Amino acid sequence: EGPSYWSHASGALFTALEIIYDMTGGKADYFREPIVFNMLDYIRKVHLQGYRYANFADSDAELFKNGMHSVIRMGIRSDNPILADFACSNTYSRFVPEAYPQVYRDLKDICQGIPEKSEFVPNKFDKLDNLQVAVYRNKDGFAAAIKGGTNNESHNHNDIGQIIVLNEEKPVFIDIGSPTYTKAVFSSLRY
Repeated sequence: EGPSYWSHASGALFTALEIIYDMTGGKADYFREPIVFNMLDYIRKVHLQGYRYANFADSDAELFKNGMHSVIRMGIRSDNPILADFACSNTYSRFVPEAYPQVYRDLKDICQGIPEKSEFVPNKFDKLDNLQVAVYRNKDGFAAAIKGGTNNESHNHNDIGQIIVLNEEKPVFIDIGSPTYTKAVFSSLRY
């Protein structure tokens, strides 16, 4: 359902797995399972520039994510230092009140302490094969994302063939974003 749902899907999975991990003293450790690893790493891969993300599916283009500490732990637990480094960069976190607080995650975040700022440098190219999404970034302030795939996905909005282009965090080509939710949006009349 796109980057804006990530904290409620992958983030919630992480919280559940972290509770199990903590309750078993680390004996039940599922963070390196390929599907979990990829779900946690998704947010880094669809990041374009600043607070802008590839907003395919029902997602806003500009996201301000809390939980920098949680994403650092996601990187540590899944043995993904690139994800932890991404979380320490200024591109990830800015405080926004959560509509659905995650008590366990929030308490762990409070106890974790403040990490040092990182000099995170994103990959030039990231792709998500199963979603047919590719993201390209260069050091001159250009970023692009493209989506192939199918429109037969939950919470999409005719995404197939979409392209997003940014130049120094300013949109050049945009995905128009999610539709206004009405009864028709969740029916056979969606398109």
